[in-house]
Amino acid sequence: MVQRQINIPLVDGGSFPLDLCAGAPVVIVGANGSGKTRLGVLIYNQVGWRYCTRISAHKSLEMSDRIQIRSLEYSIGILRAGGEGSSSSYYKWKEKPATHLLSDFDAVQMTLFSEQSRTATAYLNSKEPAPRPKTVLMRLKEIWEQVLPHRRLYHDDMKIMVSSADQPDVFYPGSEMSDGERLVFYMLGQCLLAPEDGVIVIDEPEVHVHKAILKTLWDHVEAARPDCCFVYISHDLDFVATRPGARKYIVSSYRKEPQAWEMEALPSDTDLPERVVSEILGSRRPVLFTEGAEGNESGLDALIYRAVYPDFLIYRSGGCADVIHAVSTFRRNATLHRLGRVHGLIDSDGRGEAETAHLRELSVFVTPVAEIENVFLIREVFLCLCSLCHFDAEKAEQEYQGLADEIVAYVGKGREAACARYVGRVLDRQMKSLIRKKKTVDKIKEEWNRISDSVDVDQISGEYFQKLDGYTEARDLRGIAEIYDDKGMLDLVGRRLGQKNRDALMDMIGRVLLQETGRDLLTALREVFPVISD
Repeated sequence: MVQRQINIPLVDGGSFPLDLCAGAPVVIVGANGSGKTRLGVLIYNQVGWRYCTRISAHKSLEMSDRIQIRSLEYSIGILRAGGEGSSSSYYKWKEKPATHLLSDFDAVQMTLFSEQSRTATAYLNSKEPAPRPKTVLMRLKEIWEQVLPHRRLYHDDMKIMVSSADQPDVFYPGSEMSDGERLVFYMLGQCLLAPEDGVIVIDEPEVHVHKAILKTLWDHVEAARPDCCFVYISHDLDFVATRPGARKYIVSSYRKEPQAWEMEALPSDTDLPERVVSEILGSRRPVLFTEGAEGNESGLDALIYRAVYPDFLIYRSGGCADVIHAVSTFRRNATLHRLGRVHGLIDSDGRGEAETAHLRELSVFVTPVAEIENVFLIREVFLCLCSLCHFDAEKAEQEYQGLADEIVAYVGKGREAACARYVGRVLDRQMKSLIRKKKTVDKIKEEWNRISDSVDVDQISGEYFQKLDGYTEARDLRGIAEIYDDKGMLDLVGRRLGQKNRDALMDMIGRVLLQETGRDLLTALREVFPVISD
């Protein structure tokens, strides 16, 4: 394939050169409304319909059970241009290429059967011995069954039939395949029938395809058409992750008149997961990295953070060191820093004022609690929960004082274990910092010796005990919440509020935060957590 260069007009008046060549797939990712589909149309028009196959996201998967065979030339004309002998693709798109509902499944089938008939006829008429040829439909069958190993595909008498792998003699017509099965057939047909040395533009390649087979499908398709350049257009970040070797671009906005886009290459040297970078740049919202397991969006902390910081995209990125690293990496990268705003939010974990101030300079903010559940120990927040449970002021105050008694007793029993966890986290932070910063074994060794000589475990634990004991003696639940990490304290909160257990309390909090009745609770939470800004 001859390398082609597409020039994409930019809103700032310049242009973005996009090179298209075989074996170098392209992924264009962006949010809904960012102009991705119209960008696909631009690529299609610049390459030209004779050399470019564009698979629209707006397409019908209606499949006929029997196809009338026509000449191969006629079939290709219908498939590629919408009409035999067309000099443009007017008939195919009805002058609305971005929005027209494409209905060419039968054209795909007709072309497959026409190509098979042409190949079979040439083979039978050959006067010289020759190996049995493999038609496009035969290749499609092989790949389709590799992608969907629980199904078998048959073609006979101009119709497609299917069976399950465990009942190969029980057939059903192709029209009764699931949406996913029909889509795999359709995508394979379009790509295998695409012009040689061409460009294949696929809009929303993930639609109707189960994520478990998404990577397998497109790996097979790319392997089957090494002569073509694949251009994928998607907003699905899981799909983006299936194309690790592709060149990736972010489209953030679109202007209709005159047509132009905001577009950037996805930075590849960020030291952050590619999925994270794609989501940040495609979200159009400032991002807030928080502690927590990546991909787990159902926890109480995620719910609270989304409520307290509604203007932010909340992204859980692991431990506190991971949050700090993610924010620092983003801000060091000029392209990332220019395209989006990113901040971090981590638990207090006994950090002093100096460390908290330093982190704030890095745009990493510190919560007032050692872990998110502790926020319900804070007086103002607890009293809001009491109100939601229909306690009067006197009853609420009694419950808070009773909670203080229980928390002080609870902390007294677990102080040794809590101190050990705290010391472990302090050492862990220093070790992670050491590993991230030093690039050679000698440097690591040198820094390790320095840390080993300077860290005084007795001093760290002594300072922790002094703080904790001071808070317990003063019955200061806010102070305890700042440095004592034990999720069991939430059980005590729940019982004081008449809830069966911690899960019941979390369910109640989750419900009210989404309702008008939880407005006072949300206000109290927002007053407790730091205000986040650049």
